[in-house]
This record gives sequence, C-alpha cells and structure tokens, in this order.
Amino acid sequence: MHTKTLTHHLFGSAAEVLPLSLRKKLGVRGPQKAPFEERITIRLSREVVEQFRESGEGWQTRVDAALREWLKSHSPT
Repeated sequence: MHTKTLTHHLFGSAAEVLPLSLRKKLGVRGPQKAPFEERITIRLSREVVEQFRESGEGWQTRVDAALREWLKSHSPT
C-alpha cells in the first residue's frame, strides 16, 4: 500500500480557496490607531444588535459613534 505525504503542493495555500471577501482581509490589520479602544462585554437588546449588524461591516464602530453622539447631550449618570 502506497501513501502520499500531504504537503503544501497537494493542497496549495488556504488563501486560494477562501472567498475574495475574506482574502482581502488577510494580513490587512496594522497597528491600532490612537485613541486605543477598550474591549468590553455589554448586554444590548436583541433588536438594537440586529439592526446594527444588518447595517453591514463596521457595525460596532457605528454603535460607538451612536453612543458618542448620545453623550454629547446626556449625562451617563
């Protein structure tokens, strides 16, 4: 019985089989620009999250912008 060793030449690069939308993102992110963002866990209503997610890529940035806008005329306390 003959077995072939699985090598890169048999499979090629994983990037070659990824959809174009994902290939564009490979290795794209550089150092984070100031001000640095803080990773947190927050609970939001399902409706709010769904609407922002449905708005497409960058939805978390738009949540941040909406909260910043709200803070301009409201006090968080």
